[in-house]
Amino acid sequence: HNSTTLPGWMFQGNTSSDSLCGNFLGYLITWKYLVAGDPYKLQRVERVVRDVMSHIVDNHYRYIGSRGLPSTWGRWDPEFVNDRRDRADQRGVNSLQILSWLISSYRITQNETYITAYKHLVQEYGYAENIINQKNYSSRR
Repeated sequence: HNSTTLPGWMFQGNTSSDSLCGNFLGYLITWKYLVAGDPYKLQRVERVVRDVMSHIVDNHYRYIGSRGLPSTWGRWDPEFVNDRRDRADQRGVNSLQILSWLISSYRITQNETYITAYKHLVQEYGYAENIINQKNYSSRR
């Protein structure tokens, strides 16, 4: 998709959870090892992480694309993760993804919103149990 705010830039559409897994790993490695000691570069990494994670949290744990809809694999909201029987085998991996991203985002930005969201998903929606029970769900398909 052509950017409406950055002339000449194009962005991938329909971002997947796999893409975000790689991105968050890259953010954490970059922040911890590659730009440590450079305040300007650290700030840039923090901004990207804050922008991406805040987008997901602010949109009820969904990655909203350029058309205003969640991307095909950009959903970690409790209704999608816990309430859909056809997605039971994905509960653990989706729960692990969002919880690890929230913890990594907090570590990088120190934004309390991410810890609050983490606790909410664990305490109110059982995301930690989803991770533990992954093998049980995936074998019952």
